[in-house]
This record gives sequence, structure tokens and C-alpha cells, in this order.
Amino acid sequence: MSVPWRVLRTPPVSRVRLPRVGMPSPMFMFFLVFVSYFLVLSGTIYDVIVEPPSIGSQRDPETGQHMPVPF
Repeated sequence: MSVPWRVLRTPPVSRVRLPRVGMPSPMFMFFLVFVSYFLVLSGTIYDVIVEPPSIGSQRDPETGQHMPVPF
């Protein structure tokens, strides 16, 4: 039972200390909430998620055929 453990050894790994991240300031949190609220109300988030088409169609009154119309 000890044979595989003599062949398979873990490599020496040094532990890396990550820098501690403190609490964000109240003004930073207000800024994040304010910007996200603005993006939601302006419709930017909706447009990214839904991706509405930017080209429609309109019937030509003379020929009766559909023409693409950007809007």
C-alpha cells in the first residue's frame, strides 16, 4: 500500500499571501449603485440583454415592395 506514495509525491508549493481587501468606502458604494441605477433606467442594460433589431421594413407606396429602413 505504501508503494504508490513513494512514487507519487506532491511538489513543494510555497503559499502565496493574497493582499487583504478592505471594506469599500460609502461614497464608492453610492457611486456603484448610482451608475447601475442610471444604466438600468436609460435602457442600456435592456438593449444589451434583448438586442433589439436596428433595421425595420417599410412598404414602398409606389411599388408595394418592402424596403429596409434603419432607425
